[in-house]
Amino acid sequence: MRPIIVRLPNWVGDVVMALPALSHLSHSGFAPLLVGRAWAQPLLAGYGWELHPRAASLRQRVAQLNQLHRRAAQLDDRFGRRLNTLLLTNSFSSAFEAWLARLRAVGYRQDGRGWLLSAPVPQPRDPVHESTRFWRLATTLTGSDMPQPAQVRLKIAPLAQQAADALLAQHALGGDFACIVPFATGTMKGQAKAWPGFAALARWLRQKLPVVVVPGPGEVEEARHDYAGAICLSEVDLGVYAGILRRARLVVANDTGPGHIASAVGAPLISVMGPSDATRYRPWGSHVTVIQQNPWPTLEQVSAEARRLLDVVPRP
Repeated sequence: MRPIIVRLPNWVGDVVMALPALSHLSHSGFAPLLVGRAWAQPLLAGYGWELHPRAASLRQRVAQLNQLHRRAAQLDDRFGRRLNTLLLTNSFSSAFEAWLARLRAVGYRQDGRGWLLSAPVPQPRDPVHESTRFWRLATTLTGSDMPQPAQVRLKIAPLAQQAADALLAQHALGGDFACIVPFATGTMKGQAKAWPGFAALARWLRQKLPVVVVPGPGEVEEARHDYAGAICLSEVDLGVYAGILRRARLVVANDTGPGHIASAVGAPLISVMGPSDATRYRPWGSHVTVIQQNPWPTLEQVSAEARRLLDVVPRP
């Protein structure tokens, strides 16, 4: 196995969309040495890849990359002479850090960073999904012309699924529940990415089946206040969250990371999108229904699709 240093994206959804590219590297004889946010460890625990939480300061990050460089060179005497780093980030800083560590990096040419890369890849001219952008970078390294998988799939670590099932059992939940993902940080085109109809949708759903909400850090108070009738499962890492989503009869999500996780574990998903670019960022899968309207879909549109899916997906 040839070691390859991979700088993961900074967002949960992007890491999920990078899974086909990461799996392709692994199946092509590379051993990924991942560098990213700490939350990626439980999310990717099912793969057995080595992951190093990204250091805090520039000096520490360069030292971290230098250490990985030295270790990889001991495992592969050709490491320093071949392309040895994949940047799934778009920032100038990530390319600069790799350059300071004397790594030979592959990444997209943008933000004036092309001269820092050993293999700068031109930006796609056609509008493509983010997972396709990641796939094209990976195949630049492998030289493969194999087609991209039609689905994004996430392997859940067995221990994470066991923990998710135990947590659901504590609340007398099997698979007959809906999970809502009403939280979304950031903006797109100057507009918030959170659909304003989630509270009303949760009240409507509770008439039909239990509703689960899984807040992240800093979201617990909002979850308990705005979704008082829902079952709130807090302090859950992303691996266990994936196991919960996998068991749900229905998931309704904003344009946010857990929505991509739901798609990648095969949950029936309604993705509610307003200002986001669905061509590039929608959750990918045949079991995903994207409802998008400017500025937002109505409650009636989303509840009608939820009703249809609940009729289609049998009770467990």
